[in-house]
Amino acid sequence: MKRRDLNRSIALSLLAPAFAVHGSSAEDARATGQLVLARRRFRAWLKSLERPGMRGLYPYMARGNGAHASGLSPLASADVAIWAFSAGETDLGLKVASGLVHWQREVERQMPARVHGGLPSDFTPDGADWKPGTAFYAGDNLVCMAALARAHAASGRDEYATAALKMARWMRATLFDGRRAGVWARNYGPPMHYMTAAGAFDNSIHTTVEYLWLTALWDIDALDPQGGWAGMESEAATFLGAGQSSHGSWFSFFRPDNPRADAGKWYWYRETDVTIGDDNLRAALAAQRYGRKDQVAAFLNWLQPVDGVYVNGYLDPRTGRSKFLPGDSPYFDLVCTGLLRTLYERLGQREAAGRCGAALLRWQAEDGGWHWGRRQSDMQPLKDERAVITGVWAVGAAG
Repeated sequence: MKRRDLNRSIALSLLAPAFAVHGSSAEDARATGQLVLARRRFRAWLKSLERPGMRGLYPYMARGNGAHASGLSPLASADVAIWAFSAGETDLGLKVASGLVHWQREVERQMPARVHGGLPSDFTPDGADWKPGTAFYAGDNLVCMAALARAHAASGRDEYATAALKMARWMRATLFDGRRAGVWARNYGPPMHYMTAAGAFDNSIHTTVEYLWLTALWDIDALDPQGGWAGMESEAATFLGAGQSSHGSWFSFFRPDNPRADAGKWYWYRETDVTIGDDNLRAALAAQRYGRKDQVAAFLNWLQPVDGVYVNGYLDPRTGRSKFLPGDSPYFDLVCTGLLRTLYERLGQREAAGRCGAALLRWQAEDGGWHWGRRQSDMQPLKDERAVITGVWAVGAAG
């Protein structure tokens, strides 16, 4: 089997729902029924967020009573689409993918040519319409690219393939090519963090969403086998594979010493002595996907989940324990529990995955969404906000 075909086979195998509580047959049946109900309630909550003019996209956050937040998120929406395809909700996946195509065309209509093909991090209200944001993130666009490619695989419709290829070619000419942009002395393999519509670049390279979603280039390679996409993916994955610290945690980003320097350094969150729970779990999922067993083992040895299921939002990069600022309210990040459940499932640790799954079901909000954080002191919501991405990882997997 060719490497490209093998990679795609692996990627498709990872789309299967990864949520189960394993015990007796009766327990399994009860857990399956609970999950079906949770997915139905989550789908109804997503429906409550839909408003005229959104054209298939969803917000990143929503607050109480189904009221949508101020902006639309291509990233969260693409996660919904990817989950929907894996869960057999093809109509939902195609609706979101059509929205991504629409808003990509709106960027081309409203924004400078330098960002044509990409999608910004958000769209904000502009009267009765929505205005594209000005920041175009590599990780967001990799997830959108994967969603579009899977929409093409599910439907055979060329518009999705065209949009995915347009996005990939735009990224290759901009975010992957910092040397041409004048912000890198050489190209390192992965894309830089983001660029703006005005042409400014953040030349750091992040390990979080980018590392997990480099595999979107496998999908592009299937659409354009002569484009060199598989080689790009391999080079980028090798570089990001070096982003794990000696403690087992993952650095947040790499940054060149200056735009003319060939060398650089790895840093934790905001160059501090703190790291982020969900960033680390996404990187660990990427390492597992690439078969880096020693790295995954080192990460799990570092991570210290409370009761085996809850992960602090902010962590000490050396010990894996909670590390909040003095004025912070310590909280558990529930998307971390979904990510951890998925990692355990893919490692074949079924009992540990089941405990995480049961915890997620326990904390589904009455309206069907999931609060993204809960206070350690009393497990009450940190804020009255539900995160679309948390719900996606709670009911299945988006990667």
